[in-house]
Amino acid sequence: MAGKKSRFEKKLKQEQLAVYQEAFAMFDKNGDGSISFEELSMIFSSLNVHLSAEQIKGAVEAFDTDDDGSVSLDEFIAMMESQAVAKAQPSFEEELRQVFDMFDKDGDGQITAAEIHSVMEKFGQKLSEEEIAMMISEADEDGDGEVDFPEFMKLMRGDVAR
Repeated sequence: MAGKKSRFEKKLKQEQLAVYQEAFAMFDKNGDGSISFEELSMIFSSLNVHLSAEQIKGAVEAFDTDDDGSVSLDEFIAMMESQAVAKAQPSFEEELRQVFDMFDKDGDGQITAAEIHSVMEKFGQKLSEEEIAMMISEADEDGDGEVDFPEFMKLMRGDVAR
């Protein structure tokens, strides 16, 4: 199956690869370069996705091509791409919209500091108010103290004024 992984990786746009790498880093709680069964269980739980231990084990086994019991970055990318292909691969903008909507808890079209704090905390990331304010100020072009979807897209594409 290594041929399929290479085919997926070649098709990836740099933007998609960056999103996958960032997601992988968030999920790899202990920073060891792989996502374990335990980390995967925590991720699903924090997202209120209730899967049995067998389902999670099956997901790991399905993409664990080197049989080490965990999912490496390459395996994660192959997993994400196979899921995207299976779902008629959404555009990069659609993927960003899904991520944006995950942060926009109240659905008002704006990401606030409180929403960033809440989501990052669910992923085990404890950010200070200053760190969150810096994140917002990096993307907040209109100065309203919140991030709307166009601002979020520019930030994620690396197209923000610094």
